[in-house]
Amino acid sequence: MTISSRWAALVRQVDLRTALTVAGLATLAALAAVTAVAATSIVVAVMPE
Repeated sequence: MTISSRWAALVRQVDLRTALTVAGLATLAALAAVTAVAATSIVVAVMPE
């Protein structure tokens, strides 16, 4: 295994991990936004006029 191919494998691994992390964070952010919107609408619906 040459140095360059080892570097390529390492970069690929890091890229995959980064992509998964970013995807996970994006999913969490989307869930948080949905939860906030749902909570707001529930509070608005329950609050007396």
